[in-house]
Formats: sequence, structure tokens, C-alpha cells
Amino acid sequence: DRVTALIFADLGQFLEPATLPISSTPSATIPPITPTLVAKPTQSPPGLLGPTAPTLTPTVVITSTPPDVRNAIDQAQWIVIAMLDMDPSVPSTKVMREFLAKRADTLRDKRVVVFAFSAPYYLDTTEISKVTAYFGAYSRSPSFLQAAVRTLFGEVAPGAAPVSVPSLDYSLSKRVEPDPEQEISLTTDETITNTEGTAVLVDKKINDKLKLRAGPVLDRNGRPVPDGTQVQFVLRFPVERVEQRQDPVFTRDGIAETSIVIDRKGKVEVRAIAEPALRSLIIKLNISDNEQVSIETIKPTAAPTITPEPTFAPTAIPSPIPTVAPTTTPVQVTGAHVSDSAFVAALITMAVGALAILWLLVTQLSHLGTIQRWRVLLWCWSAGWFAYMLYTWLSPGLGSVSQTLGAIGFALAALLGMGVALGSQVFTFKNK
Repeated sequence: DRVTALIFADLGQFLEPATLPISSTPSATIPPITPTLVAKPTQSPPGLLGPTAPTLTPTVVITSTPPDVRNAIDQAQWIVIAMLDMDPSVPSTKVMREFLAKRADTLRDKRVVVFAFSAPYYLDTTEISKVTAYFGAYSRSPSFLQAAVRTLFGEVAPGAAPVSVPSLDYSLSKRVEPDPEQEISLTTDETITNTEGTAVLVDKKINDKLKLRAGPVLDRNGRPVPDGTQVQFVLRFPVERVEQRQDPVFTRDGIAETSIVIDRKGKVEVRAIAEPALRSLIIKLNISDNEQVSIETIKPTAAPTITPEPTFAPTAIPSPIPTVAPTTTPVQVTGAHVSDSAFVAALITMAVGALAILWLLVTQLSHLGTIQRWRVLLWCWSAGWFAYMLYTWLSPGLGSVSQTLGAIGFALAALLGMGVALGSQVFTFKNK
């Protein structure tokens, strides 16, 4: 009694009651049953006293009311949708897409599960992003329906899709290629897995064949790759620093086998690759001068991981928090930040100070030459800027003093610097 079943025609009436005609197909909804008593006259057989009056026999006629789609959706915690394909000749098949597009707001905080009992191609990326789970069942026969319900309740683990689904960026050819993250197992006919890291003498000599076995090679779904996947065995000679690739061999049940000839003394390393899987265990052969052959299985050296540069994905930009600006803004000095008014005040003060120094040099220090006068003026100007920057750096530590003085503090610092520089120059000229 907590399950409400609807057909797409019911949902279509809820979405567009004026445009979508009511289907003649009976609804699968289990509505409230309203029994209605209908009086039906019946005639008793004639008796000895003649015909009798007709009697009324009540007959129960069961009628149903249309489903309340809005109430069913609003109260639902789970919405399970079973769909086939999109047939243009059947108007109700488009209801699924319209429901996800127009009623996405009603799906919040609900688990929406879609079973595609035909091909899983008919929803696009945006529509699939609005559902909790999307399963491809591929058939509506009873066994498939039973498997779908068992999957919904967690009794059956779903498998990987056997077809490409472009809307999910799921390419079957990509999924069944060798997983590049795997480490391919590699063994010989003379070694077992527990000999890893230990050299073992084998009954082989020069010109003997050594059988190699790679696999199982797994695809990106964790299953053996399809038969016919190419695997290459690579021989590396460390002394000569030469690699030799054998002709590709093909897998069967995820296994690739080949044989190599032990044709020289020295060390040989063998590995297997199945592009894009390039890592495997390494078989290390050591053929000594007395033609004794030892085999060792070693793990490949882990390739250094490259930390990718951070990428900035497009994200929703949060709306700025409104702030109320005060009517009077005092000059705030934090770190090396200086307000425009402080800079302008210091600049005007230094310009006036420079004119005053120039007047003083012309009237009171007339015995100085032109070059000396310009040198004094530039020295005072530079000292003023130095004092201005020093005050900028020290002002955060002055606390309330710098906030009280405000822009005047910067102007006074620049003026003080110019005065100190002028005084030092005058004292130097008098001593000379």
C-alpha cells in the first residue's frame, strides 16, 4: 500500500494535461477502490399464487479514481522508472525526458533509479546527471525483470556495460583495452610465483628454448582482455644497453605465451607490454661462463609520479556578501598599503619643500655653484622619499599614533627627511 504504480500516460497528464491525450491503456496504478451498490431487478419464477413482485438484488460494481500523481511524487522517497525506447509514434515515450527537464526540482532528496529495458542510449548527459542510478537491462523478459529488481535491492551486483554509451562518455573499445595501471604478471615454465626476488638455477643451456607466459592481462573493467589482444615481449641486454622487441603474440583468455632462445652468455631481462599497459614483472636471466642458467623474478622500478599542475575547474561563483560602507572612512594603513590621500599629501609637501629649499639655495647659499645646488636639491628630494617609505613600513607598529595622524603623518615624515638632509648638507658646507 506504500507503492504507487504509474504509466507514462499518467505522468504525461500531470506534466501537460492539455496537450497529451489520455491513453486508452488501463493505468497500472493501484488506486483506492470505491465499491458502488447498483440495484438490479430480478424476476422470481411464477408460483402457485401467480407472478410475484420483482425483488431488488444489490450488485457490487468496482470503480477506480484517477491517480494523484503530484501527491505520489511529493511523498515518494524512491522513484523507479522503467523505460524502453523513444518511439515518435507513441507520444507518451517522450514523457520521461520532459519529466527530468521540467520537474527536476521535485527530484531533490529523492532516489531516482532508471532501468533501460531496451538500449541505454535514449537519455543525454544532462538527463542522466539528474538520476541516482542508471541501469541497462536490455530486455523486458521475465528473467531480466527479476534481475533488475534484485539489482535494485542489492542482491545482484551490476556488471559493466557491454555496449558504448556516449552520454556517459563510456566507450566500449576504451574499456576493454588493457588497463594502463596494472602490472602484468610474467612467469616461465621453470619458475613459480614464490621465487620472486630469488635466483633459481634451472636445467637450461645455450640454444635451449624458454617458455614465457604473460597474464592474465586485464581490461579497465578488471576482466581479461578480449581474445586477440596484442602483447609484446621485450628483451633487454643490460651490458650492451640494447632492447629487442619480439613479434606480437595474441591473448587467449587474457594469457599470452611465447618462447625465446637462450643464445648468448650474460644477462638478459624480459618484460611484457600490452599497450597502453607498459609495466610487468621482469624475468632476469643470468647465463654464466660455464653455461649455468639462473632465473630471477623481480618487480619493475616504480616510475616517478609527476604531480600535475593544479587546474581550475569552472565552479559556481558565490554571490558577494553585501557590506555597509561607513559614512566617514579613516585612513587605514596595513602593512605596505598606503591610501591615495596619504600619497598625495606627501607628494604636495615634498614639492613645496623642494621649492623652499631651492629658494634657500639661491638666496642664502649663493656662493655654491649650480651643480652643487642641484646636488643638494636631489639629495633632499631622495631623503624625503626615503623617510616616506620608512614611515610606511613602521606605521603598523605605531598603532593609534599612525591612525590619529592619518595622511598628515606621511607628509610630516617626508618633510622631516628633507629637512634632515638639508641640515646635513649645510653643516658640511660650513665645515668646508
